[in-house]
Amino acid sequence: MKISLPTGVPEYNERDGFIAYSDKLRDYLKQIIDELRRFSDKGIDLRQNCRVAYITVTSSVVDGEIAVAHNLGITPFMYLWNIDRGGTVYDSRRADWTSSEIFVKCSVAAANIRITVFG
Repeated sequence: MKISLPTGVPEYNERDGFIAYSDKLRDYLKQIIDELRRFSDKGIDLRQNCRVAYITVTSSVVDGEIAVAHNLGITPFMYLWNIDRGGTVYDSRRADWTSSEIFVKCSVAAANIRITVFG
């Protein structure tokens, strides 16, 4: 059994407005949750279906780019993050992600960031 995640995160388009964007984002997240639920209902561990790396990095400056070495051997399709303070971690140069490294930014300085990268 293979996991099948949607491709392409919805992007905000000013012409369509926030409500249309939030509907698209809700549908995108629902697809991911439904697929993960399908896996958990069968007792299959996500790590058996894709490559996963667990990394801890620290942000040095507000909104400064952080190169995250993951060494999965394939370009990741998503990541989850958790930080030890209020703030947000977000994509940077996603088109430049490689089989060994992704780029993210963090909205606060000196945050310890735990990232799970999925490839």
